[in-house]
Formats: sequence, C-alpha cells, structure tokens
Amino acid sequence: MGFIEDFDVSPWRARDEHRALLAISEGHLDALAEAGTVCDYYGAAEAEHEFQLDHVVFKVLEDPEDDYRSSLGAVIYGDPNDAKGIMFRRPIARVRVVKGEFTLEDDGGYSEELKGYQLIDADTGHVWLRFGTENWNDYYPCFIFTHRPAPGPLVDIMPGGDQ
Repeated sequence: MGFIEDFDVSPWRARDEHRALLAISEGHLDALAEAGTVCDYYGAAEAEHEFQLDHVVFKVLEDPEDDYRSSLGAVIYGDPNDAKGIMFRRPIARVRVVKGEFTLEDDGGYSEELKGYQLIDADTGHVWLRFGTENWNDYYPCFIFTHRPAPGPLVDIMPGGDQ
C-alpha cells in the first residue's frame, strides 16, 4: 500500500482529502532540489505524469481549479507498486532535481518560460524530465510533463539485459 491508497487519485480528491500529503510531497521534492541530492532515476511515464526517484514514485497533477488544466497543481508521492506507469527495474541515470524558472528555446528560435522542475543528469547535464507551468509566448500558461531520453544504446538499461 502506498502513501495514498488509490494512486490514481483525481486532482480534486487530492486537494480536498490529502492537503497535508501534498505539502509533504512537494516539500520532499523541494528538499531534494535545495540539497542538490543525486538520486537514482528509473524513468517516467508521460501518459500518467509519473516518474521514479530512488524507491519513490512521484505523480504530477494538473491544477484542478484551472478549467483548461494549464498549470501545475501539485506533486504527490507513493510506493512504486501503486504507480500506473511502467518504470525501469534498474536506474537509467543519476539525476539532480532542480526547481526554478527556466527559459526554454526551440529549434525555431522561440523561447518559453517554465516555472517548475527539471531532472538533470548528474554526469552529463542532460535534462531527462521537465514539468511545471510553461508560459508560451508570454501569453498562455500550459502544463507540461516532458520526458526526454538521453541518446545512446539502450542495451545497458533495458530490463533483462546484463545484470
């Protein structure tokens, strides 16, 4: 059993029934960011907005008060057994959690502002995951949860590979 019995919790239920857990979960993530702690990263499930650091799965929720779900609402954590997404059995990277405001540029020269989190590879600097509220063209906020696998061979990290 995880920290929330039903990890497939709706943002409204999480807000109403689990206020303390939301504060603790986000506080945990913020503490990792502030301390610069390096964690094992087991991947992310974009469709579920879930990712795993060490032996904890985090679920990122869109803001339930926003009818368009265009901003980050909260982050909750739970036991990996309660997650809906599928993570790797072994870590695929060692990452640091970085919280802040970031300027993101695309190939076309457009820039966007992200207020949220990035999981950055401790060895290479590769950004594995970004999530939070992105302000597109300084106009419209947009919730993002984007996992970007690092380039390279997968044979070393695929389940069932060399153990």
